[in-house]
Amino acid sequence: MRYMFVVVLILTTIAAPRALQADDAQQVFDAVYGPRVKQVSGTTDRGDDVALAASLLAAARTSTDTPALLALMCEAAYDLGQRHADGYTTAADAMTLLAQTVPDQRDAARDKLAEILTKQSRAGKVEERDPALNRLLETLMAIGHEKMDARSYGDAAGAFRRVVTLAAPKKLPQGEDAKARMDDAMRLDRVTKQVARLQEKLQANANDFASAEEIVRLNVIELDDAAAALAVLDRVQDERMKQLTPLAVKALEELKAEEALALGEWLRGFAVAAKPQDRELWVRTEAYLSRFVEQNSEAGFNATKATVLLSEAAAKLKATPPAPPPPPP
Repeated sequence: MRYMFVVVLILTTIAAPRALQADDAQQVFDAVYGPRVKQVSGTTDRGDDVALAASLLAAARTSTDTPALLALMCEAAYDLGQRHADGYTTAADAMTLLAQTVPDQRDAARDKLAEILTKQSRAGKVEERDPALNRLLETLMAIGHEKMDARSYGDAAGAFRRVVTLAAPKKLPQGEDAKARMDDAMRLDRVTKQVARLQEKLQANANDFASAEEIVRLNVIELDDAAAALAVLDRVQDERMKQLTPLAVKALEELKAEEALALGEWLRGFAVAAKPQDRELWVRTEAYLSRFVEQNSEAGFNATKATVLLSEAAAKLKATPPAPPPPPP
């Protein structure tokens, strides 16, 4: 009867893979792989652990339509593979597959991926240590970039800091890039916390116009998040800031020529004052000025001014080459 039950479950999984729930997946896994996992776990021979880990990973790669079952296979492959140096690569590949396939387990899987790659880079086979270190650095850089995109700047700084630390002994080039990105993440983390403190002050005193204006400036200029500034814009007394902040929320292609020029001049003022030079501000300044030039066909003072300012922005950007693009996820 149990055999028939297992067959029915497996056939149901094949017929309707996306309907497989977590409980069903656990039953299928326990029935098909449970005895073998228990058997190899009870021996002192790590070779059978590594072999089963490889088999589980191969099966998981054909189970992408059943993410709950795939997750169980990958977790088991990781658990078995990480027990011996021969299985470190299999364990790492299992967590990579899990991170790529099951979104709600992505973060946990990549944490485990970082753990096994760290272990492999230090105690793995000699010929696998450097490749594992490079793979670890790529993983940490990808995590850092994703945390930046999610505005989790403290977590991003932590990931980049690990790259700096790991790259330093061998003077690997990834360290220099990670250092710059770590500094940027730390700066943005400080700004985010500063905004939070100012918002508390504004809640305590609705007439604290200086705090309101600083919140707007930090959101628009430092965080490039003009939409977040709108909530306190009614507390701002600076008329230019009140006029331009809503325009900064618009997509570039929605701006009229004069709006783009006004925004370009505004940001250019902050870019000139930034110490050290803020490349991102110059990128945004150039984009607004270019939008004006594209939209404006009339000669005159504004056209000449925009051309001069655009040349200035281009020169600033040429003097500070962009950082390398983030690694693929």
